[in-house]
Amino acid sequence: MEEHIYKETESANGSPRYTFLVGSPNPSENLNIKVNLMLNQVDPSMKPYTIDHDIVRKMYSHEIGDIDENSLVLSYVYHNYHKKKDDMVSMEAYYLELREYFSDLKAKGKFPFDAK
Repeated sequence: MEEHIYKETESANGSPRYTFLVGSPNPSENLNIKVNLMLNQVDPSMKPYTIDHDIVRKMYSHEIGDIDENSLVLSYVYHNYHKKKDDMVSMEAYYLELREYFSDLKAKGKFPFDAK
């Protein structure tokens, strides 16, 4: 992945290990508020991305690493493919949404966490 497109954070208590919210062109804007608004969007068609849960489950790779690393890579790949990698807010929301989805699958022991 490109340098400086994300950074590792000091995570504690299961909080996200990475963030795409780096190098904001306007430091006065609160990007976290925009991410939360996007995540809480009731109508999925209003989001700038679509998550195909079947595809991301198949793309999850234990060789890449853990849930955070897979979510980070899949968010980057999606946004790079769709030529949206400059949208830090969308990349962050996608990462967090995938992270929650994979964590839920792991807690339930469902694929890709059903067996190693």
